[in-house]
Amino acid sequence: MTNDRLRLFFALPCPEPVTEALSAWCTANFPSGRPLHPADLHVTLAFLGNQPVESLPALTTLAAALPLPAFELELARTERWSDLLVLVTRQAPPALLEFQAELSNRLQAAGIAHEQRPYRPHLTLVRRLDETAAPASAPHVSWQVSEWGLYQSIERQPRYQRLAHWPAVSGRNSFSPD
Repeated sequence: MTNDRLRLFFALPCPEPVTEALSAWCTANFPSGRPLHPADLHVTLAFLGNQPVESLPALTTLAAALPLPAFELELARTERWSDLLVLVTRQAPPALLEFQAELSNRLQAAGIAHEQRPYRPHLTLVRRLDETAAPASAPHVSWQVSEWGLYQSIERQPRYQRLAHWPAVSGRNSFSPD
């Protein structure tokens, strides 16, 4: 066993057309803040924090057994959270909320530490937002969620490296036993 630890999270990646539009909008509207790199835009499902390298097989096995239903994700409102500018849903899709709750339950049952605060789906756009910067109306974005993944935070840009990913499953809309 090593002492190597990885800073990990599960997330929904944003498709390239969405990241391009949001990145351009952030750069144009918030020059004093620090917009996220386009490749780093995502919607977190579960933040795991620092995990031992040895946990990767268990995490990927757990994730592979959890089918993500296909659904449309719509983000249409900006909010300021401390020094962050985030894009949020007007109403989170039930499929997203059910999936995130099931992921959290399975992580808990497997004894894998993860952030426990109430889930608020969001996409962080800008960090270190100037105190005087007012949240502007962001472009309305939506996409058909087609995959999810396990990511690692690293020290360079883009900051998030995908370690594994799984496709969404069409036609599945609940987590009841088969």
